[in-house]
Amino acid sequence: MTIPNSVTHIGNMAFLRNNLASVTIGNSVTYIGDMAFMWNYLINVNIPNSVTHIGYSAFWSNSLTSVTIGNSVTHIGYSAFWSNSLTSVTIGNSVTHIGDRAFGWNTTLTSVTIPFASLAAADAAWEGSTWREVVAGSFIPYNVFVFRP
Repeated sequence: MTIPNSVTHIGNMAFLRNNLASVTIGNSVTYIGDMAFMWNYLINVNIPNSVTHIGYSAFWSNSLTSVTIGNSVTHIGYSAFWSNSLTSVTIGNSVTHIGDRAFGWNTTLTSVTIPFASLAAADAAWEGSTWREVVAGSFIPYNVFVFRP
């Protein structure tokens, strides 16, 4: 499915349980609502640079293996990417809020790229996930992350 560039707002529960296997989000979308793509079969998603807000549980329980979040996103809601099959996450430069469990229960997660300035925003975002590699700016204090096996 392709969301056209004429769309600026994806409403709450817009595509909830629609059996979607793929989605291309248009470059004019600025807002992805709560539970917008919850319970589908999405494998990967690129959040364009136009998006500033990803609502709670927006991509909950899909089959996502990777996600790239554009540089304009400031808000990632509670459980936004909960319970997928993520192996890698790349977070853009503008994130100031990452909700609790935003990336929780992604037991295959091995790589997270996050701007150093966003680390404090991500305090409880990874519950139940495993990850082994972090790229965070040019300096990572030794006590910022707890790596799980």
